[in-house]
Amino acid sequence: MAKDLRNILLSEIEENKIKEKTPDKLPLNPTAAGWSGQEVRRFLAKSLIDKEGSFLAEFKKKMIEIKANFEDVFGEGDGDIQGQIDSIVQNIEAVESSISSLATTVNNISAGRDPDGVTIVLNEDDELEVNLKHIMDGGYL
Repeated sequence: MAKDLRNILLSEIEENKIKEKTPDKLPLNPTAAGWSGQEVRRFLAKSLIDKEGSFLAEFKKKMIEIKANFEDVFGEGDGDIQGQIDSIVQNIEAVESSISSLATTVNNISAGRDPDGVTIVLNEDDELEVNLKHIMDGGYL
């Protein structure tokens, strides 16, 4: 099932929260408008590091969403994504080997040789055993 990744993107509401605090909202000459230097600094800091609606706040929320999506895909684990990828590749190679074995068995059947069966290993714990001779003789899995 495909993941809904729309929540990773910045929504219009989140974007507007950030824009409300951008420096262009300051008067052109803040001190002439009665703003102290400290007030100008606070306003500028809010646009970047305020706890709500700042660039940093929204960035943190998105990173949490991305982390949650990665954990859904790779599990919480120890962060060893490469190890998990290697394991997937190893499982694919095992399936390819089983397919090759199955193809050999089918070729043997076509050539009139009597097969004993074939075992397809899905992973370390699960096995699917298929006896092709039994199936060819009208049997079921």
